[in-house]
Amino acid sequence: MIRIFFITLIFTASICSQQQLVITYGDFVNDEIRVGLLDINTASLTDVGFNKTYLPALLGNLILFNSDRFLWQTGPDGSGLTQLNKGFRASVSPFGDFVAYYSGAGIEICRSDFSLIKKIELDCNPDNQITWLPQNRGLTFFREGQTYAYDFLGDSIYKFGNDTYQPVWYGNSNRFIYTILADDSTYRVKLGNGLNCNTGDRELLPGSAHSFAPQWSNSGDYIAFYRLKPNIEIPTETDILPVELVVVNTNNPRLSAVFDDAGFTDGVFPQFTFSPDDSLIYYTSISKFGTGIIKAGNTRSGETKVIYEDQALDLRFPVFFIGQKSSGIKQNK
Repeated sequence: MIRIFFITLIFTASICSQQQLVITYGDFVNDEIRVGLLDINTASLTDVGFNKTYLPALLGNLILFNSDRFLWQTGPDGSGLTQLNKGFRASVSPFGDFVAYYSGAGIEICRSDFSLIKKIELDCNPDNQITWLPQNRGLTFFREGQTYAYDFLGDSIYKFGNDTYQPVWYGNSNRFIYTILADDSTYRVKLGNGLNCNTGDRELLPGSAHSFAPQWSNSGDYIAFYRLKPNIEIPTETDILPVELVVVNTNNPRLSAVFDDAGFTDGVFPQFTFSPDDSLIYYTSISKFGTGIIKAGNTRSGETKVIYEDQALDLRFPVFFIGQKSSGIKQNK
């Protein structure tokens, strides 16, 4: 496709370690969707993936993403582009030892070099993210409207609670968070411990109905999740659902900050990310055109700022990434 706008390429001769966000963005001018790197300090956007790349995940200093039903890998500056195994929606274990992904026959589990360890043949829903049990002893997946766990040690599958969704453990600890459909038909976020949920698990922020998609901060001191706004009219001109992004301090626990301009897209995980020191949370917000822009929110004060917006681009799903030392070729529009 012939581009109808000019891209200025600026070569940065200085070598530095860059703090960046891995994002997915749509280009309306050229009808493309790509994985890109967004430099937080300079607000410059660099293509990492080619057209029709999406669902990025981090494997150490490498970036994984999908194109069609193949997984691809690239270095922190977009170099070393390599096609990997045939699979979809890669999920990296907490310390980067293993990668699991959906295959045509179920789930495949590989070492970090993508050498195959095990195939789990079953029917499952590839629209839900695979998550990892602590100590890499297993993983969870979704099928037929229910979450299940596969235990490597016992080579067995068991049902994970009732009406639960996407449990996420904090590192290798036994603490996990999950979404549950409550008796009043609203979604709630709960805290659990161990390898399954139970009726005594504590609701994270009591009274927060219609809450979902929780994530841990890096230190485990914060948990953030989406919450539907009351009486919100869902716009028809965009696929982004207006939501609140709620940040809770887990030490008390208590509410830390609420960002009421967040946007949620169904079928994607993760959708927001914390800075390494947990002081900021980066998320998708909705522009006046109904497209995504990237914002940062202070997890303590609730203040926000725009990191990047472009009327011709639809930017979503930031994942914090500290790149290796490299010279960067950046594109500024």
